Amino acid sequence: MRKWLILIGIVLFSAIIGAGAYGYTVIKSPFSEDEEQAVQLVLSEGYLATVNDASYYHGSDAYQVIHGLDEDGEERIVWVGPDDQVISKKASEGISEEDVRAIIEKELAVRELVAIRLGVENKHPVYEVTYYDEEGRLSYYYVSFYDGTFIKRYSIRP
Repeated sequence: MRKWLILIGIVLFSAIIGAGAYGYTVIKSPFSEDEEQAVQLVLSEGYLATVNDASYYHGSDAYQVIHGLDEDGEERIVWVGPDDQVISKKASEGISEEDVRAIIEKELAVRELVAIRLGVENKHPVYEVTYYDEEGRLSYYYVSFYDGTFIKRYSIRP
């Protein structure tokens, strides 16, 4: 009897793990398809010659943020938004992630830095900084991609 209970437990555990993995794949699938379409768009339209990285950003609108090199070998960042609207900028036109780190170290009281990522707010490229402040609140701080000027901030109470 004990062997049967162990066998049933193993089968049940395996089924739960399998269902979880399948659910994750189904949920993640639309994001992967959007990323693939955005990458194909920037390559076929000549915004980039090679793609190094792609990520997803969802602020007021959803954007795929694609890093790569153009035909001249210059680093570019391309944001692909709703209805395939494209914003394409040379990386040198904006500040770097290291510059953003320097800004937040100077301006904010950060307990834990969660992420710094590129996005778009009101059709303008931005860096979104996600962090926990001294009071333990999850906070978001937005600065301009071009020069690091403050755009907005908000916090979520714990």
